[in-house]
Amino acid sequence: MENNQLQLVTFEQTKRLKELGFNWRVYSCYAKSGDIYPYAPDAPYDFNSRPELDVLISAPTVQLALKWLRENEEHHIVGTVEYDEFSDGYSYKIVRIFDISKYSDNEYATYEAAESALLDELLTFIENQKS
Repeated sequence: MENNQLQLVTFEQTKRLKELGFNWRVYSCYAKSGDIYPYAPDAPYDFNSRPELDVLISAPTVQLALKWLRENEEHHIVGTVEYDEFSDGYSYKIVRIFDISKYSDNEYATYEAAESALLDELLTFIENQKS
């Protein structure tokens, strides 16, 4: 990934997002084999809502997935990444409306790594609520 590009979700995160109903338009997709494909650089597309494209899964950026979780009426979960100047690392914080905040137990070397870990934690939280 170049420094000026946003990080795509991992293949595992993509599958989990699809199960939770992610249906926003994106510029990339994963094949069910796990291969990533930049699909439509000029026109985003919703791969998850098209049964005829069942072999493809929408691959949003981590930032777009986090925005979807914030704005989705069912979830309304907010997560932030914070820098700790004493440890020179990043951590995340999860805030859910009417719930207590949760802080990560780990430090991450980069902001992007902390964002990806935050997304994993949010997906796990939502999946656990649904079961």
